[in-house]
Amino acid sequence: MTTRRKFSREFKLEAVRLVKEQDISVAEILALKKEIRKLKAARDILKKDGASSSVPAGVPGG
Repeated sequence: MTTRRKFSREFKLEAVRLVKEQDISVAEILALKKEIRKLKAARDILKKDGASSSVPAGVPGG
């Protein structure tokens, strides 16, 4: 049995807005959300390890 993915109301409203206003497909929105989730996970790992302090100035997170 597969479980259904759950999306917040905010995400759904933003997805509809993007599809209508910017001609972005739902598949593209889901791909972007997946990439954002990966980036947030990587950021959290860097923060946890203290590695973000070694990021050069001018680079996001540094």
